[in-house]
Amino acid sequence: MSMAAAVNFNRTRMLDPGRFLFNESQYDIENGLPAMRGTLTARHDWRTVDAMLRLRWFGKYSNAKTSLLEDIQHYGREAMLDAQVGWTWRERFRALLGAENLLDNYPASAIYESCCGMVYRRDSIVPWQGRMVYVQLQAWR
Repeated sequence: MSMAAAVNFNRTRMLDPGRFLFNESQYDIENGLPAMRGTLTARHDWRTVDAMLRLRWFGKYSNAKTSLLEDIQHYGREAMLDAQVGWTWRERFRALLGAENLLDNYPASAIYESCCGMVYRRDSIVPWQGRMVYVQLQAWR
């Protein structure tokens, strides 16, 4: 069994926004990314079968509606779970069955920055497409 962890800490500050950047844009650039993101992945092999389980974690972030900075939407932490099982046979064929966002988690609905029937921000940091299940077949010489 193997495990891997990755964590990154982000802090964005604009020293000189210039004269063409509005307060809203500056706020969104500085606060629109999670201050912390992380991934924890576990893998295990049993001869011809292997499995992977991954936890993706997104920290808090926020988004301003206007340059007045009176209306700000704060997004909470989110976590998503991915899983995959693979089977190899005859040393040249492999089948994978997996799911991203296995628990079908979604970010908070957008109060601002959404239109035209969209529920989530189109530039959302947290994936908003829901669960994705896949089957993959591989063959090599």
